[in-house]
Amino acid sequence: MLDYTTASGFRVGDNPARALLTALPKAGRTHKVEHHAALAWPDVPGFMAELRAEDSTTARCLEFMILSAARPSEATGMTWQEVDPKARTWTVPAGRRMALTMFPFALHSIS
Repeated sequence: MLDYTTASGFRVGDNPARALLTALPKAGRTHKVEHHAALAWPDVPGFMAELRAEDSTTARCLEFMILSAARPSEATGMTWQEVDPKARTWTVPAGRRMALTMFPFALHSIS
């Protein structure tokens, strides 16, 4: 903004925040990301049984994410307007997808 106003003649002088570009770490580089280990495939049925025994919205959301391969931001933002029960699809809007395009998920009767 300051660069624009300077270039447009609305202000004079350097952008005082420019020094912060070299002083602050780049976005996303403030800590090391550590991923969880994958569950061994023979353990999946037992885990799903334990998950289904839980009576919570969080458990249902996690189960849905596992069955649909949806990302957390996609699943937690899901609305019924995005679901077509007759076609058994869920269309995730571009704004919640990393690919920035709409994507239809096929829904299984369990999910």
